[in-house]
Order: sequence, then structure tokens, then C-alpha cells
Amino acid sequence: MLKAIIIDDEDHCRSRLVTLLDVYAGGQVKVLGSYANTDNLDRVLKGELPDVVFMDIELDDQLIFTWLGSRADWPFELVFTTAHEKYAIEAIKANAVDYLLKPIDPDELLLSLERIRAKRAKEPFGGTRNNDGPDLLYGPKKRIPIPTQEGLNFVDPDEISHLQADVNYTVIHFQNKQKVTVAKTLKEFELMLHSLGFFRVHNSHLVNLSKVRQFRKGKGGTLVLDNGSQIEVSTRKKEALLKALRAP
Repeated sequence: MLKAIIIDDEDHCRSRLVTLLDVYAGGQVKVLGSYANTDNLDRVLKGELPDVVFMDIELDDQLIFTWLGSRADWPFELVFTTAHEKYAIEAIKANAVDYLLKPIDPDELLLSLERIRAKRAKEPFGGTRNNDGPDLLYGPKKRIPIPTQEGLNFVDPDEISHLQADVNYTVIHFQNKQKVTVAKTLKEFELMLHSLGFFRVHNSHLVNLSKVRQFRKGKGGTLVLDNGSQIEVSTRKKEALLKALRAP
């Protein structure tokens, strides 16, 4: 389990990140503390050391790089969280493992956690991981329950190509082009399937990444799946999707 500290001078940003870690990381992250500034961080770090510190870059109109520059080294990974793209170069110089733009995208957050786990285990990204819990992105195969009028059907996720939102219902599309409509929201399926390699590429679409045959360029782009289905990708999700597709 990864141990984390959050530093952000905005209460709602700290609360949102805690919620994202709780909901999407599947119990794989323990938040040791959440702080509005670095005033007590030196004292905190003398206690239980975190594996990662999520840091806002602008704290009370000051840049975090000043605080970091006064320290020769730190025994944790850095992930910067900010609403501004202009600090990317400084983040690279500070050896940050990632740079997340607010509002933080859950998929990008999970990719950051994967990099941290791999780095802490001294393994290349996508290599062998610590055996301390399920993989955050591609967990062991299991059957998932699909409610029907008769009861429950248990489906191998590998048989699913993608899922599509239909108001408070979800249409499940299978590899064989059959489909079924279920009285669950796409968000519920996203929480269930994210650790099994499914990715929310659009507000309306959740895709099984193992079924992606091609990515076609465009404003957001289009995915072509093994069964010929074509799925639009939102502009906001494009970068995180390409990172996920390139990961070994």
C-alpha cells in the first residue's frame, strides 16, 4: 500500500483528491495527512514517511519550488497538482514523477500511482510489481454480475468491448456485437471495471483497452475496436488515454 501526503491551500482540492484516492485506488493508498501549507511538513516527515507527496505548486501566492530548492533531497516521490500548465519545466527539473492538471482526472491519477509503485519497487513501468494487493490498472480476471429480469448473469469482462451511457442505464456491447441494457449508470460500471483495464474515454463511453485495434487522430480522436466499433474520444481524455495505451 502506498502512503501519501497532500499539500494544497484550497480545502475543496484537498477533499477532492482524498475522495479520488479512496474511490478509484481501491484501498491501495493510505493518506497520512492533508495540509494547507508546508509549515509543519518538516516535522511531519520526521514521523511516518510517505511514498508520495501530492503538492500544489502555488501555495498562498508562493511557489513550492522555493521550499523544495532549500532541501538537497527528499525521501518520497513528488506529484505536482496545479491548474496551470506553465510550470511543467520546473516540475521536470524538480524530478517530479508526474504533473497533474486540476481538476484532476481519475485515469491520470491512477497512471501516476502505477508509476510510483513501479519506481518504489525499482521496476520499470509496466514490469513486475510488489505483491501487496491487486494491480491498480490491470487486475486479475474475474466475472462481473450483470442484473437481468431473471436475476444475475456473470460475465467475463474480456467478452465486453465497450459500455455506453444511456441516461441512468448502461448499454453493454459485447465482442460478438450483441448488446444488453442494464439498469446501472456508467459510473457504477467504471468503478467496477477500472481495475480490469477499462478506460472512460468519453462521458458516454467506457472501453476495454485490450480490444483497441487503432487510434485515429482527430480533435479528441477515435478508437477502432477489434469488432469494428468506433468510439469517439473526448479532448480532455485524449492524453491520459494515449498514456494508458502506450503502457506495456
